[in-house]
Amino acid sequence: MNLIAPKHENRQPIALFGDSMGDYHMMTELKDVSLNVIFNCLNQDKTKDLKQIAKKQYQSDDANFVVQGRDENAVRLIPNTKTLALGQTELEY
Repeated sequence: MNLIAPKHENRQPIALFGDSMGDYHMMTELKDVSLNVIFNCLNQDKTKDLKQIAKKQYQSDDANFVVQGRDENAVRLIPNTKTLALGQTELEY
């Protein structure tokens, strides 16, 4: 933020997109962000906490965390919060 914020009148971003622990602190520390999109990579680290927040906020008018599912076999995003892992046939959260 110290490099980017001064160029934007010290405002926080409107939206953040992340898929790993490298994005976790950004998504938990920037409180003025309107939308946090978490790509469901089936990680077993603290990003699970963000997915749980999104699950609680699901379909809420003021949700600011959402989960985007993926099909790792077709290498594309899917209209689901779950992900189809590589080589699998069942969606997972």
